[in-house]
Amino acid sequence: MDYLNTEVKFLGLPDDTITDDILLTQFEKIKKDYHNLKIVYAPMIERGNVLHDMCGRIAAKVFNNVLHYSTYTKDRPYPKGDIIVKTNSENTKQKYKTLGFYRTQKDKPEDKIYFDES
Repeated sequence: MDYLNTEVKFLGLPDDTITDDILLTQFEKIKKDYHNLKIVYAPMIERGNVLHDMCGRIAAKVFNNVLHYSTYTKDRPYPKGDIIVKTNSENTKQKYKTLGFYRTQKDKPEDKIYFDES
């Protein structure tokens, strides 16, 4: 995230312990601490990743300025979204460099298709 000059807020929770109530509490806390958020990005509900869907659903309940983004699903390895991403050569270079940070994931056979698509 340093490379992207972005602040990240980790919840400190293992994925298998997250529930709607826990996420609701955490998002309400974030809303209180960061009350001037202009846009909140959350995953689109696509019935792919359970946690992605949960985050998208709960974010829409808590924040009134949510833009849902598409990632991928088990059946569709490419994003499907309503917002066209305009890019240029500098953005593309940054994207490829950022994907390099995922070496441990992108080389796993079960995940390779998603990174190849990206």
